[in-house]
Amino acid sequence: MIKNKKIGGYSLLELLIAMSLGIFIIGTTLHFFETTRKTQRVQSELSDVRENAKFALDMIKEDIQMAGYYGCATRWDESSSVNALNLDADAKNNFKWDFSQALHGNEFNYDESSATPRSWLPVLDTSLNSATWGDVITIRHADRRELNIVSHDDSSAVIKITANNGIRQYDYVLATDCDFSSIFQKTNSTTGSQTIQHGTNPLPSEYAGNRTLDLGKQYPNTAKLMKLYSISYFIKDSNEGVPTLFRINSARNIEQVISGITDMQIQYGVDEDGDQSIDNYYTADAVENNNWWDNVLVVGLTIKAAGYTSDGRNISSLNGTPMEYEISAAINIRNRLP
Repeated sequence: MIKNKKIGGYSLLELLIAMSLGIFIIGTTLHFFETTRKTQRVQSELSDVRENAKFALDMIKEDIQMAGYYGCATRWDESSSVNALNLDADAKNNFKWDFSQALHGNEFNYDESSATPRSWLPVLDTSLNSATWGDVITIRHADRRELNIVSHDDSSAVIKITANNGIRQYDYVLATDCDFSSIFQKTNSTTGSQTIQHGTNPLPSEYAGNRTLDLGKQYPNTAKLMKLYSISYFIKDSNEGVPTLFRINSARNIEQVISGITDMQIQYGVDEDGDQSIDNYYTADAVENNNWWDNVLVVGLTIKAAGYTSDGRNISSLNGTPMEYEISAAINIRNRLP
């Protein structure tokens, strides 16, 4: 005969203990999951900030290294060159196309007690007045790509070069045979055309135009032609209110490079006595006051970036501080090294 066994249950105390343990375990798991998720998000956002800073530095670095490069005419003598551009007597109006000065900078100053707290020394060129923060740097050089001159008819102001060359209307160009060089502006409208015209008709006011058809010589088919760049980098707020690195090439439209760049600090390594070594680092105003731009051998560049949402809000790290990253480099000007 089988006896009935008494079926026992859990006491109320046991149930409460089990439920408490379960809630604790679930809560701990959820907290760990949330913390891990936040940590991964912050790490991902910080990685983006670092990449933005590195991208900005690398782009500016590439141009700084090329400062003053003009192919085989890099160390030309003004006596063996012609600048056919229609240059105004006021040098300030020539800033965007002053290819004789390979490097120029402006030191940012902030004085909150002043009626105009933000200022730059030397004073910004009018083409850079949209800058709102940080130092400004302008670099001028020729493109690495050398185009072959096929023929040059000096009587009709026409040079023929390699087709599909990417040269646009109003681009500034350099023609050189290494013994003699000429700077002028393309005036015909077809981009990449084999024919490069350089007429003297008036151009839109933001461009220099050509004052003469005479380039100083008739270039042989062994000569080269290169596109010229005058590139300025500066920081201003985007339409969303985010500090952003911008650049402008001569009189072309302002281009957005990368957002989240909050500061750019620049110092210039100057060779004061001509022995091809750096004597000291100076800010742009000191270099300008001493007329040392041609003596700069190294540019010390520091870029600071921060995290922002798409609508312009700051992103904070886990401890609530702003998410920021700073990167620096000492950049050699290759064409000035011994």
